[in-house]
Amino acid sequence: LKTSYPSVIALKGKVTWNDQDVNEKTVFTGPVRLKTNGGSAIILKWAEMGSEIRVAPESEITWKDTKSEPELVRGKVLCHIRTKSKSENDASSFSLRARYAQMGVRGTKFMAVTTPIL
Repeated sequence: LKTSYPSVIALKGKVTWNDQDVNEKTVFTGPVRLKTNGGSAIILKWAEMGSEIRVAPESEITWKDTKSEPELVRGKVLCHIRTKSKSENDASSFSLRARYAQMGVRGTKFMAVTTPIL
């Protein structure tokens, strides 16, 4: 499981965290609701495992604390897992929750896109 919040690696356009503007020096704490506007994007990185999430424009991702998995609420993300996990409880393991999503996996990269209920 993760033991820290991610840091901002790159940022384009307007991104909000719990309705506050995000910048490259933003330090996440507590429950997080991250939203990207049209034409905006953000790359987040978890230091202890080196994994990255690229959040696309018009997307929303949340997580409760350092022990919870990120959840894709709407939009799409591209994830790049840098280290191989030995078990589900390994610090390098990575999960992404989504209520309804389509996923494409290739090696250690995967993309998730939310889909409406059919």
